Amino acid sequence: MAILHAILGKVMGTPIKFFSKRREPRKTGSYILTGLKEEVEIIRDDNGIPYISAKNEEDLYFAQGFTHAQDRFWQMELVRRTSNGTLSELFGDLALDTDRASRTIGFRRLGIKDRDHTPKEVIVALESYAAGINAWLNHPEFKLPIEFTLIKQKPIEWQVEDSLAFSRLMMWQLSHDWYSELIRAQLIDLVGEDLAAQLEVDYPEKNPSILPKGIEFNKINLDGVLEKLNGPFLSRNAGSNSIGISGKLTETGKPILANDVHLALSTPGLWVQNLLEIGDKYVMGVVPPGLPMVLIGQNNKIAWGVTLAYTDSADVYLEKFNFEDATYEYKGKMEKAIVLEEKIYSKDRKEPLIEKIYQTVHGTIFSNIIDEDLSDDYAIAVKDMALEKSRALAGWYNLGKAENWDDFVDCMRLIDTPQLNIAYSDLEDNIGYWCTGKIPIRKEGNGKVPVPGWTGEHDWDGVIPFEEMPHLLNPEQGYIITTNNRIVDSDFPHYLGEIWMNGYRARRLEDLILETIKERKITQKDLNDFMMDDYCIPGVEFQAHFMDLDLSDFNDREAKILEIFATWDGRMDTESVGASLYEVSKYFTFKQIFETKLGKKLTENMMGIGFHPVLLSANVFFGRDTVALLRLLNTNSEWLEDSKENILKASFKLAIEWLEDNLGKGYSNWKWGSIHQASFPHAFDITPPMDRIFNVKPIPIRGNTDTPFQTAMNADDVFNNNAWSPSYRVSFDLRDLTKTEGIICPGQSGTLGSKHYDDLVERWSNGELLHYYIDPKDRRDKFDAKLILSPK
Repeated sequence: MAILHAILGKVMGTPIKFFSKRREPRKTGSYILTGLKEEVEIIRDDNGIPYISAKNEEDLYFAQGFTHAQDRFWQMELVRRTSNGTLSELFGDLALDTDRASRTIGFRRLGIKDRDHTPKEVIVALESYAAGINAWLNHPEFKLPIEFTLIKQKPIEWQVEDSLAFSRLMMWQLSHDWYSELIRAQLIDLVGEDLAAQLEVDYPEKNPSILPKGIEFNKINLDGVLEKLNGPFLSRNAGSNSIGISGKLTETGKPILANDVHLALSTPGLWVQNLLEIGDKYVMGVVPPGLPMVLIGQNNKIAWGVTLAYTDSADVYLEKFNFEDATYEYKGKMEKAIVLEEKIYSKDRKEPLIEKIYQTVHGTIFSNIIDEDLSDDYAIAVKDMALEKSRALAGWYNLGKAENWDDFVDCMRLIDTPQLNIAYSDLEDNIGYWCTGKIPIRKEGNGKVPVPGWTGEHDWDGVIPFEEMPHLLNPEQGYIITTNNRIVDSDFPHYLGEIWMNGYRARRLEDLILETIKERKITQKDLNDFMMDDYCIPGVEFQAHFMDLDLSDFNDREAKILEIFATWDGRMDTESVGASLYEVSKYFTFKQIFETKLGKKLTENMMGIGFHPVLLSANVFFGRDTVALLRLLNTNSEWLEDSKENILKASFKLAIEWLEDNLGKGYSNWKWGSIHQASFPHAFDITPPMDRIFNVKPIPIRGNTDTPFQTAMNADDVFNNNAWSPSYRVSFDLRDLTKTEGIICPGQSGTLGSKHYDDLVERWSNGELLHYYIDPKDRRDKFDAKLILSPK
């Protein structure tokens, strides 16, 4: 069947690409459009990136919506339907589970509520953005993207609520500790508290925290000396992986900030790059199509980068719930649940599915969308800051206009969800950091496992005050590193949770910084090289356990292969055989130790599988399996039912067998890039042979989950880079912000057949960055082709 699909894909691909390319929108000349006030100029560079110059803000966002719709409208339709829970109207019952989950969580309901407390100027921006999208959809030159034709569907106009719903989906996808509480409860139930506790992240002692000295707040005096201050604000007279380097450590004497955002790869990619300009003010960076503004980037005065903070902002409650009359017990009384009904239409059904949604004082009942066996008398409710009201869009809107640290802090106050590490730098030589997102103060407990909802004893009692959230300004060490690693040490006065990732990437980046500054000052190129680094510290730690194995029951071939592993340099390079031996033998070691006790499903959950492949593909146990495994191998844990030596020998032999079965007998062919490939699935990935036509071709990729160039892997397809990768990589030199460089992947356009559909993949993989034409003179001198939008 695979051969047939390949043949069909090849035969059908040429005409489909031809007709798709013919539908690519015109991006030169002029359009006359209803809804504009004044003329707008759009220049696209040789990578397809639009630079939008308008005379007023409404026209600016109108034009941004217009360009997003031209480049990515099929993708925008998908995110709209995912957020609104209407995918089944396109794909039938195949998408029903996703729609049921989306309606239950209520992204559209949350977005509609957000509109009521979103500032007027932000709503105007959203309205202008929607008007720009619809101006393209209603234009006589508009041609349906080929995907719509293939599934025989037509889009409707874009609404402000579509952007608001999408924003809530994104916030929720970045806040996912609640599912880990269920996994942890299953572990405890199956093996007991003592054994389950051994699988918790005991944060490696050598791996750094973001705030090694707690909150630091230092002003830079004119002589370059740091002066400690007491509060989070400077005087009114007076910023995945991110690295902020103080000017005292850089070659230019000015700060450098680099960021790479680790998210799932796809076709098209999550981000679009754009510059928005009014007069001499601009903001440049990336945003997902479907939303206006810029989420990661810079303006004339500041730059900022984003990573996920992994703080704990969610709890799971067991409710004593009666579904017959929709009542639940709370503090000794029976309370009436809020009941909502949602009609879900599917192209495979004549009648809509009626989804009933129940809400208690603790939040929405999730029992109908998660695979958990509970007594009929209980239900699972999830309380999550990502499902509370949010002012985050106002924070991002204002961030594009911020000019200094004070402005930046004001924006951080508004970003109440999701929980992010936001690194900062500015033209006044400051580097900084703030941890965003509200974190609850719990009356009792730490939120690690589901708790009884009926007593009220585990309710939330407010949030950590904003001023007391982790933050830094000009730390004495001269650099800030955030890699989803531990934020604060145990003596921090507030409990932020213990769900951060293992910190090996942070340790490697810190090593690279310290090694460099021993010899010389750091450059902008250095930071990009650091981000591309593929040295795996835990891989070397795991390798060490194989050095003294008794080889008496290894044949000559096995002994030779073990020698190759023993001499491995720790690099997860695509050509490395040692890297393959590390990952495959580690996988079988983990499976041997855990699968007999936990079973396949719970073992994979322990390795990071999330509750839903679209809405939540990973949980916060992701990356912990390596730490837990290394710790168990260093102890005589009860998890080891055989000797460590026997387990390692058996795992290594299983690894050899697997590699022989999948790559052949010649071990010189067992290169990491042969089994570790970056894939870029399109929405048609699930419908062969369309996947072969629309998917960008997979490529061998370096790195793994624990290298700075993070190319993470899911447990259900364990060696491929199918979890997340650096979806956007950017480098800011605060000496001259017009020299910023960055790259997305696979390309700027979502139109199959466009030269910008996949033109950035190789450059992205090789570590290249694109030059952004931020200076208007640079782009106007270089690019003749431009598009003028004029009011009707």
